Amino acid sequence: MIKYYILCSIYFVFFLGYIDNRANANEPRSTICAYDEGKVLSQSYLDFDQNPHSGWRFLDSKGCRVSAIHIMKAYNKGAGSLTYDQHKNILWHIGQLYALDGHREEAIVYFRESKKDGLDVWNDYVDVTIAFMLRNHKDLIRYENKLRHEPMPEAGYYYVRNGKKIELSWPPNLDVAERLDRCFDQSYNIAYDKCTVPTANPTILK
Repeated sequence: MIKYYILCSIYFVFFLGYIDNRANANEPRSTICAYDEGKVLSQSYLDFDQNPHSGWRFLDSKGCRVSAIHIMKAYNKGAGSLTYDQHKNILWHIGQLYALDGHREEAIVYFRESKKDGLDVWNDYVDVTIAFMLRNHKDLIRYENKLRHEPMPEAGYYYVRNGKKIELSWPPNLDVAERLDRCFDQSYNIAYDKCTVPTANPTILK
């Protein structure tokens, strides 16, 4: 069992290296995409991953997707202070950038790695997205409905800002899952946040 795990780990690392080279081969670097890697890697997680004016999001906003993916991989590998959830979130965002660029196989690898132990409401959303990338509408609907019926935590679902509790809609990411369903025949780039197909009555699977 240990040998099998080691072999799988080695294969995964090798495969990521292969798909990264393949995805980057056709995308030239530009001076507009230059950045101070040491400075970016020294940013806090919130600045690096969540701030649109810094980190990978700033690079991606300038059209520097190759650089954004590269710096996320370097940050995820080198930032020893990352929590489990933060590590998984960055893997997810790497997958998203690959998906937005149409690199289906690469995206699926990172999406699968972004799953979180024991967090079904997140894993359902990941499975919806993977089903979309695999062009499996039946599985997408199944996981969408599983996500829709996940129970809300007893304490509620919210975050605190300036001492005030901000209630959030439950379940998270259901709106995205529904767009991927409605615009299933479109690319991920369109379906993710540009879907214009009107909302229909959801298909409930028993």
